[in-house]
Order: sequence, then structure tokens, then C-alpha cells
Amino acid sequence: MCVTIEPGIYLTPGVWERDDLTRPFADVVNRPNVDALLRRGFGGIRLEHTICVRATGGPEILTADLPVDPDEVTKYIGLS
Repeated sequence: MCVTIEPGIYLTPGVWERDDLTRPFADVVNRPNVDALLRRGFGGIRLEHTICVRATGGPEILTADLPVDPDEVTKYIGLS
């Protein structure tokens, strides 16, 4: 059986323009970076991993070679 783990983030301008929605996260969000991404038209990303689970041998991460480090991903998609 294969399953996916799909963490993601979506940058919706209508949300980021509202201080009442973003203020609670001000201590954990790099706002200048978010603003720069929005100016470039970046809407979001999902870093999906596909895991194959077998009866024997344990799980295998089929997408293990894909980058997930934020700096690597930024370079990979051309935003650095």
C-alpha cells in the first residue's frame, strides 16, 4: 500500500493583508519573506512524500531524494 504525507503552505493575499489574521503568528512568521514571495506571485507549495508500506521490510520513502530543506526548495523552484 502507498500513502502520501502532504504538508503544505498556501499564501493567500487576502489573508496576509489582514492584520487580525496574521498578528497571532507574528512571532513565528518571517513577514518580509512572505511579502517577497507574494510580490513574486508565489501562492504556495506542498512538499509531498510518497511512502510504500509492505508486509515485510518496513516502509520505503519513494520520494526520499526530493529536497525538503527550505533553502534547497527555494533554490529548486527559482525563488532564491
